[in-house]
Amino acid sequence: FPGRGPACHLWRGGITTINAHLRNSLAYKCWRRAVFERDGFACALCGDATSGNLNADHIKPWATHPESRFDVANGRTLCKPCHKKTPSYLNKRLRKSA
Repeated sequence: FPGRGPACHLWRGGITTINAHLRNSLAYKCWRRAVFERDGFACALCGDATSGNLNADHIKPWATHPESRFDVANGRTLCKPCHKKTPSYLNKRLRKSA
């Protein structure tokens, strides 16, 4: 991109969301790592341990339970196919009720 900050044609005034800051924070990275380590780097549902195929899933959704976002007990390791089957994957459940 030509330029950075206000000089970039994509600049929108520095409006990075709080959500984006949290998802890129050290606390989130530590939470994710702790969930993977606790689950032995394998899917909690099917046991898949393929590197690059695992997600750290929030059992109580990130959007509706901010108090539990960094609670390791609220996380589980899921492979991508199992994660897509969860009711809150990409806010499926939240979008249907809106």
